[in-house]
Amino acid sequence: MKNAIKNYLACFKTNQYKALLITYAVCICTALFINLAMCAANFALSATVYKQTELTVDDFELVGAEYVDNMTIINATNDTQMIYTGNIRKLAVKCTFSLAPGEFLCFYNSKGDYSFGTHKMQYSKVYGDYYIFEFPYGTKQVRMDTGVEPSITVSFDNIVRNDFSTADMLGVSTAELFTLLIVPGVIYFGLDTLLKILEEIKKK
Repeated sequence: MKNAIKNYLACFKTNQYKALLITYAVCICTALFINLAMCAANFALSATVYKQTELTVDDFELVGAEYVDNMTIINATNDTQMIYTGNIRKLAVKCTFSLAPGEFLCFYNSKGDYSFGTHKMQYSKVYGDYYIFEFPYGTKQVRMDTGVEPSITVSFDNIVRNDFSTADMLGVSTAELFTLLIVPGVIYFGLDTLLKILEEIKKK
């Protein structure tokens, strides 16, 4: 290992292009190793703790809502809430509102004790016909607010807990790929500059 580091540093004096390629290779291999470990962990968790489950209204505790059937509610107040308790990282909701809801969002907590606050809140992201809410690891309870107006009928076509895509499992984002392109270059130029400074110090 010590010799490998010495040979790598020597490349900066003899073959800088080789040193740059080695830097990229090391960073990419490290990133792949970490990503594979995370991917394996994600698959394991999705089969156990975060198992995909289809939900109905019956799986939620309703607050300020009129129950119609297992896929329909009517907002009875301007603060209607649907509370789900359980291990959850993602909630995919396909539904329609009889009137514009004004807002459709989720609060979450990691204790399952109904301690909700604006510092732990997620607005939905719309993908096709679905509203998607994503939560951090350890989330035990979510509160879905279905609008700010009473008398809104909310008809659910599908509610899925932990509906992970292949991209979710792999855990790779565009930002992470961009970072992988930039970081090795930064490391290379940082080491190159440091070695040049050390050489100048030695000359003095």
